[in-house]
Amino acid sequence: MTPKEKALELVDKFEVSFAGVISNDEDWKTLAKECALIAVDEIIQTYHSPMDDEQIQEWQEVKHLLFINKIIEL
Repeated sequence: MTPKEKALELVDKFEVSFAGVISNDEDWKTLAKECALIAVDEIIQTYHSPMDDEQIQEWQEVKHLLFINKIIEL
């Protein structure tokens, strides 16, 4: 799975959680993206060994894509 696909999957999972609770489309999409960023930060922090460098780089790319808003249009 590519970093872009991972980012989309995370945002989609959080969007489903918020879509029925928050009435404003833009608000729940923004919240879903912010939650995805938090989740990626937590994932990155779990890697500790040098063997994990590739995984860290992959998750850093996911974070970058989420942060620069290349995944979803708000």
